[in-house]
Amino acid sequence: MTFGCRALAEHPLGALATQILQSALDAVDPRVLVRQWADTSLHELGPVRVLALGKAAAPMTLGLRDALGDRLRGGVVVTPHPTAIDGVDVRVGDHPLPGEGSLRAGAALLDAASAATPGEVVVALVSGGASALAEQPRAGVSLEEVREQTRARLGDATPIEVLNAQRRRWSRLKGGGLARAVPAGLSIHLGVLCDVLGGDMHTVGSGPFDDPRVQSHVLADNATAVRAAAREAAAAGAEVTVTPSLRGEARVEGVRWAHDRMQAPSTDAVRCTIAGAETVVHVRGEGRGGRNQEFALAAAPALMGHEHALLVSLATDGTDGPTDAAGAAVDGTTIARALARGLDPDAHLRRNDAYGFFEPLGDLLQPGPTGTNVCDLVLAFS
Repeated sequence: MTFGCRALAEHPLGALATQILQSALDAVDPRVLVRQWADTSLHELGPVRVLALGKAAAPMTLGLRDALGDRLRGGVVVTPHPTAIDGVDVRVGDHPLPGEGSLRAGAALLDAASAATPGEVVVALVSGGASALAEQPRAGVSLEEVREQTRARLGDATPIEVLNAQRRRWSRLKGGGLARAVPAGLSIHLGVLCDVLGGDMHTVGSGPFDDPRVQSHVLADNATAVRAAAREAAAAGAEVTVTPSLRGEARVEGVRWAHDRMQAPSTDAVRCTIAGAETVVHVRGEGRGGRNQEFALAAAPALMGHEHALLVSLATDGTDGPTDAAGAAVDGTTIARALARGLDPDAHLRRNDAYGFFEPLGDLLQPGPTGTNVCDLVLAFS
């Protein structure tokens, strides 16, 4: 995978950083993970009906087909991108705000769940993004109300756990709604690609399959990606440190984390520090960006004067905020290069315009959709 980023292409440690990021993404490849799970745990099942929703729904379903072949008899797959998968009904939902496509997708999921017949087994596949991609509001709640509430919570830095708790209250799908639509007596096997720090599967997609009869399995989470990144860095000879996961406001955490990385005494060893992240952005301005871009912009001044420093902040799904970037990379020259172009980093940060800062520098990460989704990954060399 290429990231289209000048800092990674030109920095002496950029190739190693790219290699580490790729290893992390490979470790959370949803098609491979579902195929392995199905081969070991679902191989004795009869006819299977799939209900898949989220940013990784399509590759997860392909992994299920790889393992089950013609035992996969149909179902509904809800994704953010048009995808053709033989034998299943693929619906495209809206993200990050639910829309008419999300309503149609939610209705199709409920219909498919309730139409399951005796002898069938329901396999549910859930990944991040599902909360917006499929929706059916409860009676008395309009789509516009859901959109406005979601927009407000996304803009005021509400933690995802709090937002998803609210989503469960206004939705027929969430909080176990899809599981309850499956006729009694049929078994449900749930595979989750977890995009919530700490691995709480019940928060993913606002818990559409939270139900006592569901047999649940976490396929991978952010810690899976972090461990793979650390292994790759160590194998390359780097001195590796994994810090606690990063939460809180992106611009605050970016300054703090980068400053701490640059305080270590000089050494001949290549030092690589890695962390998982799920920061938030308090939208104050009218600029473009996302939490990874804002994290990197806030971090950049701490790297000034550090010749070998490099910091990368990546959204593992390939999409950071409402942009075509997955994050950004900064090094010891970022601020100087920006000032030479007339770019004011403080002004861009004030108006939440990290994209407008990094785009002319060529330092955006732009791999395109990765097909997976396990929060964010940050790494720094010092």
